[in-house]
Amino acid sequence: MACVLPTGSGKTTIFGSIVSRYLDRNAGKRAVVISHLGLLTSQTAERFGQEYGVRAGVLQANKMPAMGERCVITTMQSFRDENKRLRLSRNSSWWCQDTDDIGLIIIDECHFAGCKSYQEIIEAYPNAIIIGFTATPFRQNKLMTNMFQCVAYTCSMKRLINEEHLVEPVLNQTPFDTTDQADMLAKMIEIYKEKHNGHKAVIYLKTIEEAKLCRNIFVDSGITCDAVTSQLTGNKRDELLQEFRDGGGPDVLTTVDVLTAGFDSPNLRALFIPYKVGSVTTYLQRVGRGLRPYEGKKHCD
Repeated sequence: MACVLPTGSGKTTIFGSIVSRYLDRNAGKRAVVISHLGLLTSQTAERFGQEYGVRAGVLQANKMPAMGERCVITTMQSFRDENKRLRLSRNSSWWCQDTDDIGLIIIDECHFAGCKSYQEIIEAYPNAIIIGFTATPFRQNKLMTNMFQCVAYTCSMKRLINEEHLVEPVLNQTPFDTTDQADMLAKMIEIYKEKHNGHKAVIYLKTIEEAKLCRNIFVDSGITCDAVTSQLTGNKRDELLQEFRDGGGPDVLTTVDVLTAGFDSPNLRALFIPYKVGSVTTYLQRVGRGLRPYEGKKHCD
């Protein structure tokens, strides 16, 4: 089954509740939560333990769950890797050869589930309950939920805004020539200083080089800024993003695609999307980054 819920609707909270209830009612069974990105695996595992008492381990890079952790938070890339599953078995006795031990699999960003890697995982556990979650049930502008037996639940962004679970997005269009990079960056600096000075903001750009250039120019203009790209990994990225969430660190982050999905920072108040976005999914995911409520926050520009 699939659930379609907007960004900011609390999918991680729902995951935790489902996993907690399933494990309580099914002794000896295990659960797996699969993320398309590895950005928040550790934070999700911590939340499961703090909010639901679920001992969750992480299977990602060199991280392995320990004995007693009946839930694993992982990525598609890690979970489909047979060598990692063998290491998991040998190192912690968490893994069992009987695939029926995995009784529940939750797939976040399930609009990617049509790709071969996800299909291999699904086919490997034919008896598991599989629940897919997505904020945007499209990929390349095609509906992807037809891969599941049904859409069990859906809720609109508008409803969550009306019920004040999310803040309203405010679109401000500023015409400029994106082929004139200097003019584009100058106008973003002008807009930030006039309307958002001191606010947390994210700028989505096309290339890593451009993200770094934008960071440098913002810093030269007296605005604290850093670049979060695929070149920034591991603890450095986690520490930077956590500092940003906590209200410290740079006021502005420049990125390419790293912060499009899986990034949760309620204090984010402004988004800059200077280039045309050809995907409905990508656009909605980016806008959704700024809609989580925060003290004194009425809307996101």
